[in-house]
Amino acid sequence: MSKIKFFELPEGLRNTQMERGPKGFREFSGKEIDFLRKNIKADSVILDVGCGWGKHISILSKNARVVFGIDSSVLMIKKAKEYLMGLKNVKLFLDDAEEMPFEDNFFDFVICTRNTFGNMYNRRAVLREMKRVLKRTGKMFIGVYSEQAKDLQLEYYKANGIKVIHITKSCVYALPDFKSGRFTKQRLKDIFKAGGLSAKIMPLNCSSHRHIAH
Repeated sequence: MSKIKFFELPEGLRNTQMERGPKGFREFSGKEIDFLRKNIKADSVILDVGCGWGKHISILSKNARVVFGIDSSVLMIKKAKEYLMGLKNVKLFLDDAEEMPFEDNFFDFVICTRNTFGNMYNRRAVLREMKRVLKRTGKMFIGVYSEQAKDLQLEYYKANGIKVIHITKSCVYALPDFKSGRFTKQRLKDIFKAGGLSAKIMPLNCSSHRHIAH
């Protein structure tokens, strides 16, 4: 995940705090958390790709053996270190998810939540790396916006002072270099098939999908 300038800005940080967003986004966030709690086994080694300020790491660390977080944003890793201070089973990396500093077949679970996958410019490279570091018996959980999320995106971005400059059928673009994609189920199937992964796609709410890949 090449460095995105947007996530070094205050509005970039606000954009990751989905609990303060519209009802649909709050539901998405809450259901993601419930899903992770129910489906990630205790004593696991977990990687959070695009971990932001550490919301999910904090929750998962309570039952995990170790939770690793990687993000290319200096601001996000700084905030994560502050938020997660004192948690001894957490390791944070300021690094690029397109070329991660982890061994092959290392993690029991790899997660990428809150539409972080939809913010990425080189999804194919990141997905390839996520697959590489995941154990052969492991599972990958990815949460993204569905094709129905556009109005909620625009409402949320306006409230956060984000300057939208272009809107397409599947993406919102904003200054300076922010993109936020939306996905149909078929598009997701095609992305995972191209990455050599089998996936189960399910709705969390009307604005979001959850994928389980292996």
